[in-house]
Amino acid sequence: MKTMHTLLVVFLTLTSTLLLAQNYTPVEQTIPMGSKSVNAWVINVGEEPTDVLRKSFMKYAKQQWDVKMKKDGKEAAIAKATVIPSLSTQQGDLKASFFTEGNETRMAVAFMPGYDISFNTQDNKTEMENLRKSVKHFVKSYKMAQYQDQLTDNERRKKSLESAFEKNEREQKRLARSLTKIEKQLASDKTKEAKRFELNNKQIGDQSRQEALDLIMHNQRDEIAKVEQQIQSSREAISQLETLFAEPITLSDTEENEQ
Repeated sequence: MKTMHTLLVVFLTLTSTLLLAQNYTPVEQTIPMGSKSVNAWVINVGEEPTDVLRKSFMKYAKQQWDVKMKKDGKEAAIAKATVIPSLSTQQGDLKASFFTEGNETRMAVAFMPGYDISFNTQDNKTEMENLRKSVKHFVKSYKMAQYQDQLTDNERRKKSLESAFEKNEREQKRLARSLTKIEKQLASDKTKEAKRFELNNKQIGDQSRQEALDLIMHNQRDEIAKVEQQIQSSREAISQLETLFAEPITLSDTEENEQ
């Protein structure tokens, strides 16, 4: 049991280390979307099912921008002739593609104000910066929700395990009192033989139950320790994600001129 707990700690430590190694920085790339090559922000999302990721982004677009996207083939989504005020005043097509490279899932998001035109950082610096931040915000929200769900589930499980343990603990104390009383009754000369027979049987039953509870509570203590480690790991992962997704501090033009 101790070996299993040690392995769990090692696994969770490696998970945290891998999370830190992830690069969640959107990169501008020219990629194919349908029959065209477009400029898009491409970001790594880890090992995620592309269909789940697409569904989540479509939901995000509706909640965040009030934009209804539709599936476009097997691994893409599109919202045609839409205006997203937080990105740009121009009308265009919002496109998103979801694909895998090796073991990693990536998503690419582009905005096309014209048939053969897509926003790019050279010609549309402000609009592309707005789009970059939105893509990064989506991925952060997506990953945060995963770890928050894990944290909530484990906190709920810990509470349930602790409640069961406390119930068994109360039963252990009741059995201890019962066995002490039985011992006194068996030691008394006033206890009749028929009663002694019943007391002996109850003593055997109480002792067996007490031994079983010892094993059950030992397992519960080990499981609580595992869940507590998982809770700690989720909290650390959430904290690390906050660090990974933090926007770099940039100097204003005035501050740069002063230096």
